[in-house]
Amino acid sequence: MGVVDGSKTILPDDGAHIAQHQIWKKKVNLTKAMITQCMKSDLVIKVSHAKCAKESWNIFASEFSQASSGLIML
Repeated sequence: MGVVDGSKTILPDDGAHIAQHQIWKKKVNLTKAMITQCMKSDLVIKVSHAKCAKESWNIFASEFSQASSGLIML
C-alpha cells in the first residue's frame, strides 16, 4: 500500500489535498489494523503506541529479525 515502506507519505491537511489526506489516513489505519491482527497479544502491546503503520511494521520486523533479542532468547 505504500504506507509501510514509506513510498506514500501524508499530504497536508489543507483544502487542496483534503480528499487525498483522508484516503491516506484510512490506508494507514487499515494497514495498522492488519498488522496488529496478525500478532499475538503480547506483541500488540509493543506496537500499540505506534503512530503509523510504518512504525508498527518496523517494531514488528525488528522483533523477528535475526539480530533481535527476542529471537536470540528462543
